[in-house]
Amino acid sequence: MQRLFFIICSLLFMVSVSNTMEAQSLMQTAKKAEQRAKEIKQQESARYNAILDSKDLSKYNQFINDYPRGSKTTEIRKRAHEVKLWNDAKTQNTIASYEQYLNETNYHWYDNEANQSVRSIKQKEEKDKWDKVVAINTISSYQTYIKNNPTSGYKQDAEKAINQLQGQQEWNRIKSTENVSELQDFITSYPNAKEVPAATAKLHELKGIQHYNAGNLSSAYTEFSHFNRDKISYANRKAYDDVMEYNEYSKLGYYAPEADLLSFMRKYPNGKHTDDVSNRVAVAKARNFGDYASSFDYNQALSYAKDSYTKNAVQTYISMNKKKQKERRNAVKSWQRKQNGGTVNLGLDVLDFGLNVSYDNCIIWYYNVGLMIRFGNFKDRVQFAIGLKPGIFGYSKEIYAGGYYYDYYETENRAAFHLPIVGQLKLNLFKITDNSRFFIYGKYQYNAVRVEDIESNMAWGAGCGIAWKHFDWAFYFRQDIGSGRNLDYKNQQYVGMSMIYYWQL
Repeated sequence: MQRLFFIICSLLFMVSVSNTMEAQSLMQTAKKAEQRAKEIKQQESARYNAILDSKDLSKYNQFINDYPRGSKTTEIRKRAHEVKLWNDAKTQNTIASYEQYLNETNYHWYDNEANQSVRSIKQKEEKDKWDKVVAINTISSYQTYIKNNPTSGYKQDAEKAINQLQGQQEWNRIKSTENVSELQDFITSYPNAKEVPAATAKLHELKGIQHYNAGNLSSAYTEFSHFNRDKISYANRKAYDDVMEYNEYSKLGYYAPEADLLSFMRKYPNGKHTDDVSNRVAVAKARNFGDYASSFDYNQALSYAKDSYTKNAVQTYISMNKKKQKERRNAVKSWQRKQNGGTVNLGLDVLDFGLNVSYDNCIIWYYNVGLMIRFGNFKDRVQFAIGLKPGIFGYSKEIYAGGYYYDYYETENRAAFHLPIVGQLKLNLFKITDNSRFFIYGKYQYNAVRVEDIESNMAWGAGCGIAWKHFDWAFYFRQDIGSGRNLDYKNQQYVGMSMIYYWQL
């Protein structure tokens, strides 16, 4: 009995344990299911947020397939419908398809594109209609187009084309007219006609001729200035040339530049005013004679003078210019002469030393100083000088010192005063530098006071040297000539050197 009780209790315990374990398992499964549902919901929300504004139909369809019963699938379906509606409109590319999109859209994502596409299609259709009318190009076709399309963007073009065609017809009727009023009415009535420029040019031409015939050249120029010479009729070209010449002539002032005057003459070589302008060129050239004007310039100025009055005026300018040139040359020469030392110089001969070379028995020498007056400066080709050169003459003389029984001579050194008067003629041979010249010269000497024992009353000499503005340095040979010499000394010959410093007077 106890055993049975134990068995029953055991069975009841086992059943109780089994139920408890099964309940725990169910609870765990429920928790897992709840966790999985939560994860799926989070994934759905993340994908929804990622594709919400993408406007990508493939992403929208994939979301719908993945979450057919999702809480956010309804919104995605609407957005997918919006994209599909727009894609269908673009594929059809018709006004109806774009209007359908505009009527059914919920989000209005592509409203601007749809409206622009509608406008483009309408413009193309309108352009095609207009091109067909332009191809016909008749007044009636344009009128019909305006009637059938009163709000068309090509309405003004059609009206302009009608005006052009009507103007063409009217121009064919009046293009040979000489009536100013008809031309003015044409330009006013048919402003879009292609013939308006021709009509305008002809109107200016007719008005210009009227002013020309009336002698009002200024007003005629105002009309003719609207077109070039090749646009005017041959019959009126002379009038055109006269007016253009008059206008350019009137612009030339009294002191017009020579270049402008010559340009006028080249342009109008046979014009009414060419001779007058040529006279003005002559005066302009004469007025501009410079310091270096030559006979060529004078003759050129005279060649432009067309009347005696102008020639006399040019001759007056020539005379004045020659006088100025002469004065300038004289002034330049005077200045240059002054820079070179002037015409008359006073010289101080600081060293005039000579040594006898023809007498063997004794030494004879002299040393002079003095004043010279030179006519001409160191750059003149020929110069002349005259002056006084007082100095000392040194020599030795044998004196008899013998007696009754023998002859004996002693040599005695003596010094004596002498006063030569000198004249020199100098010739420059060549230039050494800008400030120096090499010269040769000859001189004549008269001994106003002389040493009678050894010096004659006259001498001549020749030499060479270098001259500067204030200084002459020369070497020379001297030969005594004339009468009054001591026959014991024969003819005296000397070599010497001279240094003279000059001042300008």
